[in-house]
Amino acid sequence: YVEDNTAPVRDGNGNWADNSGLEVLVTTDTISTQNPDPESCEHYTYSFYLNEYAEDVCGNNDEFQHETETVTNEAPYRVPDTPVPNNDTIYVPLGGDIHPDSIGWAEWIDPEEGPITKSYEDVLIEEDEIHRLYYRTQTAEDPCQSSTDTAVHFIYEHKTIGVEERITPANLIVYPNPTNGDFSILWNKTGEVKIGIYNLQGQLIKETNYKNPTKTSIIKMSIPVQTKGIYILKIHGADGTSETVKVLKKE
Repeated sequence: YVEDNTAPVRDGNGNWADNSGLEVLVTTDTISTQNPDPESCEHYTYSFYLNEYAEDVCGNNDEFQHETETVTNEAPYRVPDTPVPNNDTIYVPLGGDIHPDSIGWAEWIDPEEGPITKSYEDVLIEEDEIHRLYYRTQTAEDPCQSSTDTAVHFIYEHKTIGVEERITPANLIVYPNPTNGDFSILWNKTGEVKIGIYNLQGQLIKETNYKNPTKTSIIKMSIPVQTKGIYILKIHGADGTSETVKVLKKE
């Protein structure tokens, strides 16, 4: 087309042109160090650059390499208040499982939507006749790094102390337990309930009737004048169901 046909030239705006005035075929290719395995850190932290290849009708060609760019992995971040707000307490009824699979894992989101591995550690910080109190730390990590956004909360576990009783863990929770005298009852039933508190000799020391409007209603109770020790709380529902739990009164 021209005697001195030369290779295409790229201008400052990214346009290719040939001195023949004819069409220039431009192809692009991304050169990347990314590992295709999504379980690998190098799948989320890698470098790449774009390469342009231009060729005219005579076969003259040239190429242009863009600046190398780096993609850096971001650690997972936690969804707030999962499974509970930080430093809150999860109460596990007698016979319940304290594993996070049962009482709740915290939730994290990975910005790259990669796999997340969760773990937890419990530290026993308090124990008496009827309960254990753990301080739990939950963490998460993606294939590259651990999240600094941890979840920390307390686990209150009821203990068996040999008193004959039947407990349906999903139905009855008493907290705080041990108590200084005031405590709350969460009874997973509705309707009229009768609550009796007994000493270990079986003597009734307090009885009250309460109308429980919803399964999430909180029943407030108090045994302020009783001496420290273990008491038995029995609750009877209008449908004939009943549950029993031990309450430890502290001074």
